[in-house]
Amino acid sequence: MSDTVTLRLGAGVLSAVVTLAAVWLGVVYGRGRAGQLFAVAGGVVCAWSLTLVGVVVAPTGVRPTLFLLAWVFQWGGLVSWFLFLSEYAGASRWRDHRVQAALGVTLSAAVVAIATTRSHGLVFADLRVTPAGHVAFERGVGYAVLSVPATVLLAGILWLLARLALRSRRESRRQSSLLAVAVAVPVGLWLLRLSGVFGAGWLSYLAVGNAVQMGVVAAGLYGGRLLRLTPVTRATVLSALPDPILVVDDGRVVDYNEATREVFPAVETGRRLAAVAPALVDDESVPVPAGLVDRVEQSVDGEPRSLVVSHTTVGDTAAVVALRDVTAAESYAADLERQTEQLDRFASVVSHDLRNPISVVQAHVEVAQAETDDEEVASFLANAEEATRRMTEIIDDALTLADEGEVVDETEPVAVGEIAQQSWGTVDTRGATLRTPTDRVVAADPGRLRSAFENLFRNAVEHGREEPAALTVTVETTPSGFAVADDGAGIDADGDTVFNEGYSTADSGTGLGLSIVRSVARAHGGDVRLADGDGGARFEFTGFRIVETQPDGRAVAE
Repeated sequence: MSDTVTLRLGAGVLSAVVTLAAVWLGVVYGRGRAGQLFAVAGGVVCAWSLTLVGVVVAPTGVRPTLFLLAWVFQWGGLVSWFLFLSEYAGASRWRDHRVQAALGVTLSAAVVAIATTRSHGLVFADLRVTPAGHVAFERGVGYAVLSVPATVLLAGILWLLARLALRSRRESRRQSSLLAVAVAVPVGLWLLRLSGVFGAGWLSYLAVGNAVQMGVVAAGLYGGRLLRLTPVTRATVLSALPDPILVVDDGRVVDYNEATREVFPAVETGRRLAAVAPALVDDESVPVPAGLVDRVEQSVDGEPRSLVVSHTTVGDTAAVVALRDVTAAESYAADLERQTEQLDRFASVVSHDLRNPISVVQAHVEVAQAETDDEEVASFLANAEEATRRMTEIIDDALTLADEGEVVDETEPVAVGEIAQQSWGTVDTRGATLRTPTDRVVAADPGRLRSAFENLFRNAVEHGREEPAALTVTVETTPSGFAVADDGAGIDADGDTVFNEGYSTADSGTGLGLSIVRSVARAHGGDVRLADGDGGARFEFTGFRIVETQPDGRAVAE
């Protein structure tokens, strides 16, 4: 066996072994579509390497066929590496289905032309095995034609490598540089081959270059987690996020965004998370993310910050750790709680401290009315009595509005018709009629719902007709809830305006009744609107959780 043949055989075996190792590491450490495309590219290169070995050791009659097969795999390698780098570099325009279709057509044409060249001689003519064991040939016109798309693909690969190097962030530049060096070696050798620098032993050089390439990639896969996340896509996503984000693998920082450095200035890729962000790690002996804390109190630019920690696992050892600054939200919540406490104290003052003086005034007015015979004084006293009554009414409605606005925490099945009948009995209906043709059951707080009905009934009686005894109020089922309608004069106002605090069409009203109704509906997670009625006012309730009652009396939510 000549030295040249030995060199070719050793180069082919070395390339195949190293490529297999790189593909195996890619399967173990790769992630997503980039990892899948790398496995395909590596598989094609491995097949090419094994074919190269076959060209050396196979019987003489088979070698030309294996030689052509090696060219087919070279074309497959070009296309698969281009697709892999497009994905890895985040070049979305080259991942378009039209581009991929063009690549498929080009690859198919090249494969067919090479596979059938022995019949037409357009690509390779006069294929033969020389006494030295090389496969010799004459280039046909098809060889020059195929060199054009091959050169375009090689230029595209080099462009993707340059794009990768320019657009990669500092933290991932080591990974990108490894890949650039790895791919540039065989690409450079291929370009030298196209230029005619290499002679008959060019396959040996290309095989050695491929072994170097895959060896560098294997080192990147094992030591640098080359395919964990594609660097350009990762950089784009991480840079766009305002919250601190870290990518951690085996307890070490793989990547992070600039917001992370503001919180943890010592953060660096490759270092252990416990060393650069100790506040995040609760127990260093427990793997991430199990050993992470749920909350961090950290100083940022001299200001205390509260951050909530969450994570998403990636595989068995990696995790994406996200920190959300809740300082402003917690400060707002604290302010809101203080305001709520102030309102509660104010309500207490209104409820107790104001009612007592009003009661005293009312008592004195009643005594004065009983003692006076002066009609003018009696008129003044009557006005005073009406004023105290109005003040009491306003206080009652204001306190009710404040209470009804609170969210309902506990509910129970409530029959709408029954609660309407109960509410009707507590209102001065002045002879009006109530109809309840509904079997609707909703999840509600009975007391709060009763308050809403009372205000609607009171509003209908006071404003529906000049003769309340002629008024009919109906509570009925609707497809999405229930409604309260009357056959009175209706409401001549905008649908939202009537629910505003203070809105009233009468001098004697407080203007808070319908506000209370809407507060009750929204406290249950629903709403109420003024709908078009049949000549009168119609209020439709939606958003309440509807409940259906089983024959045995059990209530089941729809």
